[in-house]
Amino acid sequence: MIALGVRFLAGERYHATPWDAHVNEGRVEWPPCPWRLLRTVAAAWRLRGPDVSEGGVGPDDLTVILHTLAKELPVYIVPRNGLSAWHSRHYFPWEKNPGKLDSVLVFDSFLDFGAPGIGGWRPAFPQPSDSDGSGLWHMVAVWPEVELEAPLAAALDAVLRRLNYFGRAESLAELALVVPEPEEEKAWLWDHAQQERHGVFVLPASSGPDVYRGPEWEAVRLLAPVKPEEYQVSRDDPQDRPDRKLALRKNRSFVLPRTLAEAITLENDHWRDAGWPRPPGSRWVIYPVPRIATPVRRCVSSPAIESVTGKPYAARLALYSVVPPSLRDAVLETEKLRRKLMGRSAGNSGVPSPVFSGKTRDGKPLQGHEHAFFLAEANEWPQRRGVITHFTVYAAAGFDHRAMRVFTRPLGRLWGRSGYEVELTLVALGTPEDLAAESLDDLRLGKTPLFASARQWVSRTPFVPTIHPRTSGGSRRARQNSASARPVRRGKPRPTDYAIELGGYGGAVRLQCGDAECACSRSDLSYAEPQVAHPQQGSPEDNVVRLIEAQGLPRPIRIERIQGTRLGGKAVRWLHFRRERVSGTGTASTRQGFGFRIEFAQPVRGPIVLGYGAHFGLGLFVPEWTGWAVPFDR
Repeated sequence: MIALGVRFLAGERYHATPWDAHVNEGRVEWPPCPWRLLRTVAAAWRLRGPDVSEGGVGPDDLTVILHTLAKELPVYIVPRNGLSAWHSRHYFPWEKNPGKLDSVLVFDSFLDFGAPGIGGWRPAFPQPSDSDGSGLWHMVAVWPEVELEAPLAAALDAVLRRLNYFGRAESLAELALVVPEPEEEKAWLWDHAQQERHGVFVLPASSGPDVYRGPEWEAVRLLAPVKPEEYQVSRDDPQDRPDRKLALRKNRSFVLPRTLAEAITLENDHWRDAGWPRPPGSRWVIYPVPRIATPVRRCVSSPAIESVTGKPYAARLALYSVVPPSLRDAVLETEKLRRKLMGRSAGNSGVPSPVFSGKTRDGKPLQGHEHAFFLAEANEWPQRRGVITHFTVYAAAGFDHRAMRVFTRPLGRLWGRSGYEVELTLVALGTPEDLAAESLDDLRLGKTPLFASARQWVSRTPFVPTIHPRTSGGSRRARQNSASARPVRRGKPRPTDYAIELGGYGGAVRLQCGDAECACSRSDLSYAEPQVAHPQQGSPEDNVVRLIEAQGLPRPIRIERIQGTRLGGKAVRWLHFRRERVSGTGTASTRQGFGFRIEFAQPVRGPIVLGYGAHFGLGLFVPEWTGWAVPFDR
């Protein structure tokens, strides 16, 4: 057995960007991929170990060490508690054009461990400099079935101890070979009770249904080396090398390294310039990993909003009109309502309340979505007409004095369609818990389902995505030089690093292996039974997951596409809704609308409003018990 212990020093932080991600995606590679571990060994040997040959170790023994470690995928021992994900933002000067100085934003994402908590492992080759805490580690990588000769192991430990960082240069760390304490045995690695006693998780590589262990786990794709004998077969026989055509497309003179050890030590620029999508001799493997806690800054009163309620607050308005507006025009009507409330709150000063405008006195937009959401409801009770019955104005930061003054006075009317007026009447003012309808009986009493607590939620208005789907391959230059009038991005859909249950209508792209031609990917219009898979990065499903987590809610365990909603007792598809604001700006990747049924592991409290136009009622979800979702036509 070979075991490598890592202890982080500078604030117990670990910085590392995954191989398939950009630094500004805000992702951290955890656990460190096997390819990174082997390249660390190679770097330590090349840069820090020129004098290790005194112990009878020759220059070719690095190849022996790398090939030995590549024969088996490591098992990771990681702490159960105390791990959290953070990031900081840095603006660097950038002279994009000559004579014009601009700035560029760079995310620095990292994991914070706290004090090392993995015990039961002591240094394999103790040194006088080892402190009393040398038996505690932040991570231990174990190769259970491989062995190194004593001189090679001692030399490897010597060069690892000379490294001063692991991952990016900000991650100051100590590395050393470790062995279990005398009273411990290797068998406890597979005993769940013993793992809990030690306060650790043991993460072996996995595949198939074992990858998905529940909502508290996620499947992470890591880069690992192939076995040395497999590399030699694929190198000698081009037909067995799946990237042969891609490698020859850019640089026909590129020569594969002779051995796997040379491929591991190959500079990244060499294989990238040759057109390889990943380093030669590497492969993707899946590890089930416990979900890392991400500290969320809860909604608090913004200095720009001098809240008098001190907590999230909502106002519920009833509508009356001879010709009431349809919920299909919700975004149009909520814009009218916002303009009216802004005018009422401005008074003689001409400056509206930031609760309604979403801007400070200087005109700068507020951050954190703490200002008001203007939400339209078409409650199908007592009459099924599909028209707007209520407006709900909700502010996470609460209402200030001017906003409260607006709601405690007569609201007047809005101009409706064809000159018909819409009367507004305040019917309730309070916290979301006070106004929430938890059942159909509460709904009939005039309460709102938007603030309910439920596990299953369904779309009431169309969700408009804010990001584009991502694919791999297809260079920008090739698209610009395309002869077609409308270049199409080529490449395969890029899967996310997490897996959830996906299904429903409309061709939800599901990826398990990253191959668009595989049977696990589908893009037809038939109904698909939910199954655990990886959504495409930037797909509507991925967009929903990202926005839900940005609100501080847990990641859903299931997402299904639905065809529409019920208005007036009839099924209405999303394309029949107005999906664009009349004025104002916003980020939308498409004007197409989508609907979903999302399910959480535990009940969550609304409101859930996502995507483009969320502050005006687009992307609104209601509990499934309302019965307003169009049933599946299976």
